[in-house]
Order: sequence, then C-alpha cells, then structure tokens
Amino acid sequence: MIVTVTLNPSVDEEYLLDEIVLGSWSRANATLRMPGGRGVNVALMLTQLGYSAVAMGFLAGFNGEYIRDALRRANVTTNFVHIQGETRTNVYLSLKNPDEGTSIYEKGPRVDDEARKRFLMNYKRMINRASAVVIGGSLPAGMPKETYKELSLMAKEAGLPVYIDAYGSPFLMALETQPRMAKVPDTQIEHLAGRPVDSLEAYVAAAHKVHEMGIPWGVVSYQVYGDVFATSHGTYLAKMTRDKSQAFLFTARDALVTGMVIADAEGMGTEDSIRFAMACAIESSTHVDKNIKGRASIEPYIDKVTLEKLD
Repeated sequence: MIVTVTLNPSVDEEYLLDEIVLGSWSRANATLRMPGGRGVNVALMLTQLGYSAVAMGFLAGFNGEYIRDALRRANVTTNFVHIQGETRTNVYLSLKNPDEGTSIYEKGPRVDDEARKRFLMNYKRMINRASAVVIGGSLPAGMPKETYKELSLMAKEAGLPVYIDAYGSPFLMALETQPRMAKVPDTQIEHLAGRPVDSLEAYVAAAHKVHEMGIPWGVVSYQVYGDVFATSHGTYLAKMTRDKSQAFLFTARDALVTGMVIADAEGMGTEDSIRFAMACAIESSTHVDKNIKGRASIEPYIDKVTLEKLD
C-alpha cells in the first residue's frame, strides 16, 4: 500500500478551447471535472496501474464530498480529515498548443490545530502499514511550513521511501530529510542552481544540488518535454519524442512521479526507471483526463524516450 499526501487538494475543472479571447467570450469545446492535487493524481494513477493507494489530506464542504466519492468510485482508498470551509477549485484553460494554456488556483480552506492533530494521528497509523509515501502539492493555510519535513521524517523513521513534489520553503525544508526522490518545482530551480535559469547547465546544477544533499533521485523539468535526472549512476537528460497526440500536459508531472514510485517498487535499474517514468508522462499527455490507461498503454512509449548521459 502506497500512501499519498495531498494537504490542499482541489476540484480540477479543465476547459478545452481553440483560443482564449481576452475581453470577450471564449467557447469551450469540452469541459472536465475531476479530483485534483499532486498526491490525489498520483493515487489515481497508481491504482490504474494495479497498485493499492491511500489518499490522505484535508477535505471541506461540497467539493470535499465530491472528491471523496470520486476517489472511492475509482477504487482509491481515502483517509481524509474533514474541516470547515470549502475545498478549493482550480481551473485549467487548455489550448491546442500546450505551451499557451493557463491555470487559476484558489487558496483553499484553513486548517485548525485540532484537524492537524487528527491528520498526524491518522498518518502515523497509516505509514505503519505502507510501503512508500508520496507527498505533493501546496500547504493549506494554518499548516506550519515544517509540515512536509515532519511527515517525511516520520515516514523515514518507519523505514519507508519518500517521494516529494512540492513548493517553496516547505519543499526546501523537506529536502533536509533526504527523501528517495525530489521533483524540483520550476520556481526553485534558480535558487538551487545558484544561477539564472538560462541554459541546460542551470537545470543540471539544480538537479546536482538536490542529489548532493543525499537524495538518490534529483529531478528537474527541462523545457516542455524533458527532465534532468541526477542519480548515483550519473546525470541524464531524458526527452519525450513530441508528436501531435501530446496536447495535455498538466498531469504529466504527476505521471512521472507515479512511474518513479513503481520503478522503485519493481527494482528497475537507473535507465529503465527513467524510461518507464517518462513513458508514463508521455502516455498521460495523450488524453485530456488524468488516467493512465493501463500498463500495456505505457509500453509503446518507452522506446520514444531519448536518454543522454551528461556525465
């Protein structure tokens, strides 16, 4: 069982448009409504690939009940703490050219001390039954910035690998716990690299910085269709072979994390792990929903991943 933590989940509404006309009406060709948040997305994809996943965090109001019910219908076990307020809604405007889409994020409800204590009690109980922990997304109001560091330490003390894909100072503090993998947010690349993000070398420097902290996998997104992986077996630039079917990228990041968790669980080697994780990301980008359409759907994309060893 793999525990995924999403402390600030969302209802994701995606609108598919030919174009956005500022100051006027823009007509959507299609609309999707789905549970969202980094850990929630990973839990859905793990389940679709045959792994048992438990989604944890906080839910509130009507949106929270929708997320709980939708996850249960997708065979994802849920263990959320219910709080006052309303779980946020995030809006994605997706265009034919994925480089031109945009997103609108709400803040979400505030978590009080009693809810935080209940979550930590549940989390401690769940990690005693888990095989890995995935921590993702933003912190809601009311949660200390040390939260991800605390959760990672608790999981590591239980002997579990930890995978982190988060933001800001909570992410940087969690790096001190030496998780199994850290996916660096775009907003932290320059900070970790110690230089402007104006070349491949900057992305490599950020990945190296993470790896040098004792983290086996330092992963940094490179441009739109690539990632840099800093590992104990070298540094790799992995790229997807872009084609017209890849038009929906907003969950590709979560699919890559899902692939890394599975690759570790199955004992894949370094290059095979990278290819598998990237293939998961490619497959997820070929359709508008958050599904990975089974293991067989990933296999054809493995050979479409190009790997360049940089050192």
